[in-house]
Amino acid sequence: MNNLSDIKLIDYISLSLVVSFLLFHNIIFVIIGIIISLYSINKNEMIKLINYMRKNNIETKNILFEKNQDIKAIESRLGKSNIELVEIIEETGFIPSKE
Repeated sequence: MNNLSDIKLIDYISLSLVVSFLLFHNIIFVIIGIIISLYSINKNEMIKLINYMRKNNIETKNILFEKNQDIKAIESRLGKSNIELVEIIEETGFIPSKE
């Protein structure tokens, strides 16, 4: 089957599941039909959202990696002495985690 007939098949299956309530009186079929129809309606938006979340997650990891390197640079500049948390916050602009 090609892609267009697959889409129509999914639409008809969801419609038939919802209408099957008249024959079988089973609400589970209706819920499954509604879920399938919502998926087929919002499929493109869900793919865009997943791609955006993956891209945003990668960018967040890069930012955290850069900030972690900034903290290490500050620690090496100040030497192995005890660095006060206030000094780190002033230099980096955020509270570092224990990692």
